Amino acid sequence: MNRKILVFILALSLSASFAGCKTSPMVENTAPTASNTEIHTDTETKQPNGLNTDTDTVIDKSELISSEDIKEISDTDTAAEKDTDTENTLSPSSIDIGGITFESEPIPFDKALKISDMEDIDCTIFGDTLYILEKKNLRTYTITDSSIIKENDIKLDNKYERVDADAFGNIYLSDSKFNAALLNDDGTVTELDLTGKLAMSKVMNFGLNSNGKDIIRKYVDGEIEEWLLDGTDTDTAAEEDTDTQTDTDKDTEDQPRFTKISDIEFSGNHILIGGSFNDGKDTLRAAVFDYDGNQTALTDNKISGDNIVSMTETDNAIIISTGSNLSLWQNDGTEIGQTKSSETAVLFGTENPVWINDVFSMNDGSVLMICSAENDKGEINVLAYSVRVV
Repeated sequence: MNRKILVFILALSLSASFAGCKTSPMVENTAPTASNTEIHTDTETKQPNGLNTDTDTVIDKSELISSEDIKEISDTDTAAEKDTDTENTLSPSSIDIGGITFESEPIPFDKALKISDMEDIDCTIFGDTLYILEKKNLRTYTITDSSIIKENDIKLDNKYERVDADAFGNIYLSDSKFNAALLNDDGTVTELDLTGKLAMSKVMNFGLNSNGKDIIRKYVDGEIEEWLLDGTDTDTAAEEDTDTQTDTDKDTEDQPRFTKISDIEFSGNHILIGGSFNDGKDTLRAAVFDYDGNQTALTDNKISGDNIVSMTETDNAIIISTGSNLSLWQNDGTEIGQTKSSETAVLFGTENPVWINDVFSMNDGSVLMICSAENDKGEINVLAYSVRVV
């Protein structure tokens, strides 16, 4: 073949190849050009990749992102995503408590909540709103079927230990040191004339207040009166024949049920009170009362742990948290079973023992548990679970 013809064919081939490069569409997921890349254009006609076809276009290749840089950025982003997605590291499993199987399902927070101390938060719910108190910080969330969504941050002037809601959705803050307070709509507080933790009913218009000792006060619309825990109606007692009572009976009747009160919770139409029971041994126990102050149940055995953190009552059980342990009791106070901290870690799928800050009975029969746990980096995350009997 003539040499000139071969050169001509080769030239045509190279020309077609360059034309194909200029008109090829942008490949999906191709890394974008660096934002500080200098681009000079004299025409509005642009290719899909954003570069002008004008021959005056100048690109500083030294400022383009290399494939190695892209991989490094991608790896960093993936690591950051794993760091914030706490729920991905959880591996919950069912456990047995006294022959009853419990399963937990994590409810992820849309934004990870890290705290400084596992015991420093307290929670309450009203409707689908979750309130999480951490000293001077009050955070609000919306609870959905699949996640817990951050709504608002409220900064408080004082450090509080407990948050609770009444039947009308009013939010109360209380502490053993500062006066209890009512949270206003604008984030300010109105102080109340009482100190000590305040638990509010979501059924009736009153609350119960305790300073941790044996005295419990009833709070109704700013009025405070002592609330007796002897399980005896005072009017009925006055009508009884006192001649048949011995001095020992009278002394026992006058003694408070508890020498130290750890926790007060309203659950439906009942009131749960737990602490050091006045049995000569100060064993940790819990009692159930109706709204008139009459005792309807008492746990028949010692509750494992040093302190009662939270309690709730379901249709068929009383669930008590002592921090890293769970206790389960029948509604009449008969013990079902109690866990060890290693078992609760299995239930919640955490590497380290959890601290169960609050337990709430939900309308669908599940129990919402707000917990905190330390990860392998030493960070403490707040976690939420829906716990069911299966």
